[in-house]
Amino acid sequence: MAPTILVTGVTGGLGASVLATLLNLVPVSTLAASSSNPSAAKVKVKEGVEVRLAQYDDLDSLRLAFEGIEKLFFVSSNTFDSVKRTKQHRNVLQAAKETKVQHVLREGIYAEAFPLFLNWYPSTRDLFLPADGLIAWVSREELGEATARLMLKGGYENQKVLLTGPKAYTMHAIVETINETTNRNVNLHYVSFEEYVARNTENDEGKKPEAFFDAWKSAYEGIANGDGAYVDHLMGELLGRAPTDGLELVKGLLTGDRDYRWHQNYMSQ
Repeated sequence: MAPTILVTGVTGGLGASVLATLLNLVPVSTLAASSSNPSAAKVKVKEGVEVRLAQYDDLDSLRLAFEGIEKLFFVSSNTFDSVKRTKQHRNVLQAAKETKVQHVLREGIYAEAFPLFLNWYPSTRDLFLPADGLIAWVSREELGEATARLMLKGGYENQKVLLTGPKAYTMHAIVETINETTNRNVNLHYVSFEEYVARNTENDEGKKPEAFFDAWKSAYEGIANGDGAYVDHLMGELLGRAPTDGLELVKGLLTGDRDYRWHQNYMSQ
């Protein structure tokens, strides 16, 4: 049987979680995994899963990777270049359309990445953000499981589906949790977007470029307008249990490691 389901980004946490759930639910012969580095992916995935080359910059490689695929889960590009990232995502969607992929799913906002949203490091004393708003954070592991189950469930054609946590929290609430859980005194300052870019570019421990912070403008505008505040019960229905509360997850991460770090906060990782 040729693969009809493709998961990208399987060398990362979310893609690996989606694939692991699918392996428990469908025959391995129906699954394929793609990576820009197939050799590395083959080490990560279960024997029997077909591994395909897919480079987001290369439309031809995407077309070949998506051949025969009906359902696609794609993990966002990890480039800090917002222009390049947008082009790569358009390539994925174009290739999916050309090869007649029926369902395309993309990841949501998971709590494990909270340091990236805040630009927080264990050494941080002052945080500078251009806005705040509610976000219904989810667990990355649970998001992967729910996404896999949604891919198999089907339905929701031409609909925007949101997999969210059970409650939404502000960035301010996350900072308070950092302080309470790790006995820190991190201060949160709200500044103009221009000042946010300037301060974070100048002092960023992870050495991320100015373009990275520029790219967050639309994200913060959306957060301030309530784009992340919506809570939906679908994730719980797919899991068959209540999703983990986002704030409790952050507490757990910091309790396990008060100097918790997120790899994407660092340019070299």
